[in-house]
Amino acid sequence: MKRKPTLLLILLIGISMGLFIFWHLNVVDTPVSQSQIQEDPIKIHEKGNADLKERSLEHSPDNRKVAYYQNKFVMDIKTIGDRDYTSLIVEQNDKKETIFQGNFHLSYFEWMNNNKIKVYKGCGSSCLLSYIIDINTKQFEESVEKIFDSD
Repeated sequence: MKRKPTLLLILLIGISMGLFIFWHLNVVDTPVSQSQIQEDPIKIHEKGNADLKERSLEHSPDNRKVAYYQNKFVMDIKTIGDRDYTSLIVEQNDKKETIFQGNFHLSYFEWMNNNKIKVYKGCGSSCLLSYIIDINTKQFEESVEKIFDSD
């Protein structure tokens, strides 16, 4: 019966040494250049915006324009609450124009006609705002779209 605790102790020591060696070999103090630090976040941001464009892209009813969301580059998570974090871009004939901006609460949007887009924004657990935006003037009307009953 004494062999089992000894065997268990040897096994635990072996596993511990194996984990230590694995950690030591894989966690190396590799010097990182300043250009890598500056380049990687930008690449991540560009890839994220490319994915966001692909997911949010919507064509106007006449198929002459497209609209999609883009997020500004930020280094601090606190800034996603800024009023200009997310932009709604309308593109026509290779010309891009920001027509509306908001924070990370902006949700989906839909074309109402060739000149107006409706953007939805979460405003709490029981609330949804909408903005009807004239893409030519960038003027918008805000309204409460839905208030969910909590009952």
